[in-house]
Amino acid sequence: MQAYINIEQLDKAIETVERSKARDLVQLLTNRDLYPKGNVPQGIITELDQLRRNIPSLEKQLQVVFEKLSGNSDNTQLKQRPSIEESRKRLQQELQKSLQQLDQVLKEINDNYDSSFSLTQTVETIPFRDIQSLIDQGTAIIEWYVTRDNILTFIVTSHSQQPIVVSSSPEKLKTLEDWDKDYTNAYRNQKNQWITNLSTRLVDLATILDIDNIISKIDGIFEKVGGKCDRLIIVPHRFLHLFPLHALALSKGNLLIDRFERGVSYAPSSQLLKLTKEQQRPHFNNLFAIQNPTRPEAKPLPGSKLEVDKIRQYFDPNHSIVLAEADATEAKLNQNIKQLRSAHCVHFSCHGTFKSQSPLESALLLADADLTLYKIFKLDLSQCLIVILSACETAMTLSSNQESSNKDEDTGLPSGLDEYIGLPSGFLYAGSPSVVSTLWKVDPLATALLVIKLYKNLKRLPTLEDGDVSTALVNAQFWLRTLNSKTLARIQKSQKFKGLMAQIFENNKRDRRKFNDLLYAAIKRQPYPFANPYYWAASVATGT
Repeated sequence: MQAYINIEQLDKAIETVERSKARDLVQLLTNRDLYPKGNVPQGIITELDQLRRNIPSLEKQLQVVFEKLSGNSDNTQLKQRPSIEESRKRLQQELQKSLQQLDQVLKEINDNYDSSFSLTQTVETIPFRDIQSLIDQGTAIIEWYVTRDNILTFIVTSHSQQPIVVSSSPEKLKTLEDWDKDYTNAYRNQKNQWITNLSTRLVDLATILDIDNIISKIDGIFEKVGGKCDRLIIVPHRFLHLFPLHALALSKGNLLIDRFERGVSYAPSSQLLKLTKEQQRPHFNNLFAIQNPTRPEAKPLPGSKLEVDKIRQYFDPNHSIVLAEADATEAKLNQNIKQLRSAHCVHFSCHGTFKSQSPLESALLLADADLTLYKIFKLDLSQCLIVILSACETAMTLSSNQESSNKDEDTGLPSGLDEYIGLPSGFLYAGSPSVVSTLWKVDPLATALLVIKLYKNLKRLPTLEDGDVSTALVNAQFWLRTLNSKTLARIQKSQKFKGLMAQIFENNKRDRRKFNDLLYAAIKRQPYPFANPYYWAASVATGT
């Protein structure tokens, strides 16, 4: 890759970088969308689809089991080992059975309908021209790659024959790694300090990543053609996936998100962005929502009922379903699987958890079970346009601060370090082209207000097209950031709002009291209660 940069074949350099990003997910999505030619009966296609969803889910469950069996054995794990062994045997049997069924389906297709059909396809590197084809004339891509020696930034527009590459010094890389350690430690161990200093930390990160210089280069490209860049797509790398890069501070006093009217969105890789663009859908009428699952060890979410009650008003009541509180179970979800399959929007207002030591066990917490990442891979969201995760830490992904010494034989790059493993990856594989999720443990009031505004913005549009989700999100975030205490107090005192509160919390005085406490606390944070990035910057749009 560096050799291509040295000889100024920058298109080849970014193609090489792309080959190292989210490769497993790219392969899964590519295989998922392969279909035989000919007049194959729908029953065979349905069985093929079910097996293609079931097998990756089983494989990922087995991966979790093997990791537990090979991990450090404390007393608890030793006691659990027999049950884990039983799980391993059961999953291996289920996987073997599913693979045999898949072989039978493929044989029937090959023998009777399409002799050349194969379920696997070699994924070719995305050419630079195809990366350019993903964006319109007003959009730029910033793609980062963190090497052992420096930070590489690739800038892609439709106006240049090659990407622009900005290379940092080795000292900047060391500064970035130190910044990451400090940020992560504060988030885990000093939460109040982390919240207070978040804006300052993001100023420092902007300097480290040289964001003003990068934006200046983008502006220079567009000025030459008499155009304006009003949308940005960010493709992070390694631990950069974990940070709100859209909230980086610019030298003029505004933020990166303010610079792009049509918003800032994220993608695990340009190749994955291409695949999600191919599954765009026209309808946005049917809602499937999970609301505040009742769970003994989980605190109630006082803003959840307000959030979901407001959201459901935007959707067809005859084709929408809300599983609330005690009914928000995995059993009820499975009972309503047809409604889930037909949903255009899937919304989770619940607790979420990211498990850095076992990311496949990251989950959305239902009333009776965890909806883990490996379970999400099994879902069929082939009609879904967007998944919105109003829950904590749902955008967090597995990252590595140390590169592997092993080299990938195809790319020559460190192997296995930028697989995109987090809850959004499961929903992308399940079929949704867009996922809105969160980078940290969020404030419940701010999140409810932001999400309600996001839906209002989305529903103002006659149809949802490429980029509309990021535009709706940036406008909702700007509204929340600039909402002042006086306006919030006026809303809180209005008869309309009091009536709404009485209706929503009619049978739950405890949650109403907690919600009012959150509201009063926000009003006291004058003049702009939600200006700190902690309140608004956690939400990111991934995909189209």
